[in-house]
Amino acid sequence: MLKNILTGNFFYQYVALVGEEAARVLVSSSEDNAEVYEMALRTFVFEGDGKLVLFDTGIGTKHQQTMEELGFHNLKSLNDCLVNAGYKPENVTDIVLSSIHFEHCGGTTLFAEDQSVQLAFPNATVHIAERQWTSMINPEPLEECMFIPSDVMETFKQDKLHVLKDDEKLCASVELRLVDGHTKGLIVPVIHSDKELFMLVGDAVPTSVNLNLNYLDVHDLNPQLALQVKEQLLNEAVDRNMWVVFPHDAETVAAKIKKNADGVYTVFEVRSL
Repeated sequence: MLKNILTGNFFYQYVALVGEEAARVLVSSSEDNAEVYEMALRTFVFEGDGKLVLFDTGIGTKHQQTMEELGFHNLKSLNDCLVNAGYKPENVTDIVLSSIHFEHCGGTTLFAEDQSVQLAFPNATVHIAERQWTSMINPEPLEECMFIPSDVMETFKQDKLHVLKDDEKLCASVELRLVDGHTKGLIVPVIHSDKELFMLVGDAVPTSVNLNLNYLDVHDLNPQLALQVKEQLLNEAVDRNMWVVFPHDAETVAAKIKKNADGVYTVFEVRSL
């Protein structure tokens, strides 16, 4: 079973989401000419094969005031959200971080009463791509601002870190694939659940707006590779009738897509999780 947990929202400039030229088109065609797009912070929960797995952990609560000043809002504690959904944080067995950019991994740790950094899910193994971990230790200038090492360093100190060097199977129902482009070592999970296939595309396709191949995030480290990876993922989703699961789309959580004769991808079915 796969479920969606919403832990907050943030505003993001259209020009950053899709590029300058595409942003002009989208803004001019919108009803209010808004230059910002409201995004979601989503954690996905899989329960099955004897595991309770979290996919991403949002920005967390350690730096909430600073994050609110940056436009993040409606922020909630992931631990509280899980409890409200009927899960116990201590029962989480695994955390898969698509990347360790702060908006995907901040909830992995929290501040204790003495302000020391503690693991939010002490019994969980945390899965991070080796290329992504290396990028945090030696970041490229464009990406340096996306890493907050305290979000994940405790996993290494407490021997809870598992680094992926290549694609792996987490369990019978969950495959973990590594792709580059947006960042190095982005993890794209493919999940078999309730006789359906779900692809958690992460920041390779952050929202349904980004189904347009040319709508690339300005923070993509390698735009040409990011475009190729996006096309490969979307083609597979079409061919295998997968649900494409978006981490940041405030309206569309999961969609099935089709591709027309001109190579344009569009949504033909949506669902909640």
